[in-house]
Amino acid sequence: MNRILLFFLVAFATCQAQSISRTDEHLLFKEAKSSQAILVLNDSLFYKGNALQPKYLIHTPYPSVLKSYIPLCIKDKSYLVYQGCGVVLEWRNDSIVRIDKSFLHQNQYGAVPFVHNKKIFFWGGYGLFTHKNILTQFNLITKEWDEVETFGTPPSPRRQAHGIVIANYFYVFSGYEKDEKIFHGLKDSDPIVWRLDLQTMQWTKLGQYVSINSLNSKDAVVPSFTINHKLYIIPVMQFNKVIEIDFNNNTITNFKGITKNVYHPYFDYKTNEVVYINKNADDFKSVIRTPLQEFLGKQVSQEVFILPWYLSLNPITIIGAILLGVLAIVLILYVNKRKSRFAPFNGITFHSSAHTFYYRGKPLDTLEDAELRILDYLVQNRHRFISLNELNHLFENEVQKDSFLTVVKRREVALSSLLAKLIFITTTLENEILDYRKSANDKRVKEVKLKDSFIKVK
Repeated sequence: MNRILLFFLVAFATCQAQSISRTDEHLLFKEAKSSQAILVLNDSLFYKGNALQPKYLIHTPYPSVLKSYIPLCIKDKSYLVYQGCGVVLEWRNDSIVRIDKSFLHQNQYGAVPFVHNKKIFFWGGYGLFTHKNILTQFNLITKEWDEVETFGTPPSPRRQAHGIVIANYFYVFSGYEKDEKIFHGLKDSDPIVWRLDLQTMQWTKLGQYVSINSLNSKDAVVPSFTINHKLYIIPVMQFNKVIEIDFNNNTITNFKGITKNVYHPYFDYKTNEVVYINKNADDFKSVIRTPLQEFLGKQVSQEVFILPWYLSLNPITIIGAILLGVLAIVLILYVNKRKSRFAPFNGITFHSSAHTFYYRGKPLDTLEDAELRILDYLVQNRHRFISLNELNHLFENEVQKDSFLTVVKRREVALSSLLAKLIFITTTLENEILDYRKSANDKRVKEVKLKDSFIKVK
């Protein structure tokens, strides 16, 4: 059940001369060193842990009011950073000390603050009439802010985005950006998840995420907190709803719990509780601790968060892509067909009536008798593969019986000479003139055939 730390703060008004009313300015955060809850009232009093007795706040001068500062932890140190970037305060020994040498930038309202490698960062935000997609870093040595160079295509300039750091990666999504069609107008940023490698500072576009209602608010900060690699978002004006985004498992889960009027939530790892300020119907405020499962309530739904690329496409886009693909295939086939029809013929032509070979209208008069015998035989049998030994009879001497090796040698010399001349005359390659293969009956026997694209018979 809920455990109320500071129940109806107005009840303690009699403990101090200063009245604690419904309009008090509150700031709740976790002290990094002790892990205790710190509640600051009106920049003058504070409560620590379970103590009901307020203490006076001791501090060095700082601009603005503490409710305008964002609490961040680096190991055992707690910092308060101005929400528009610039001024940095440190919570030290139950007091506040200003540590920066900067000023109120007022240039990154609604930025995503985060800590990595013992450094404080702000990404994005709004100020001086422009939305930002810059990354700034507070230098704990110089006590000044610097802009960090990033590479690749960054997300669009925006404010009030959501982000989380996991290992060496910063994930960011959602938010509002300038609407170019409406002067002073805002529009939702495209539903894309971006990732920044904090070692190489390289941006990567991970993909489109599932549509989420009331993820942001133009008029108020949407409460959120992190637990390990999970981001929990409490939508404004949607009571009893908590959204869990698990980046490791790429899931988004909706819960129905007890989240009405939640402010400044954070997770206490020691007690496994969510600590937050709750405002009731009479505007009285309480600091409450609730076990995580009770805070989340019942799981309502779960689905994939970052959609596969094909699911993120618009149906009209998919249909258009299919039609374009079909059209491209038809055009390729048509062009190839026309090319094959009108491509210049670079082979030889055999006129059967004159029993003569021609190349580009001129007779082949450089071929020897032995070479012509082979070419003629290949033309006459152009529709089938013939073994090379089948050509041997063209070189046998009927008067004097020669040995098999002698006949084979004559055949090889004549065939090699024929191919060399055809290659030289037509400027083609051997594999564009002849097809070779091994005999299906005897793999040791080589078979040959004139390519159809090299010979024409008239």
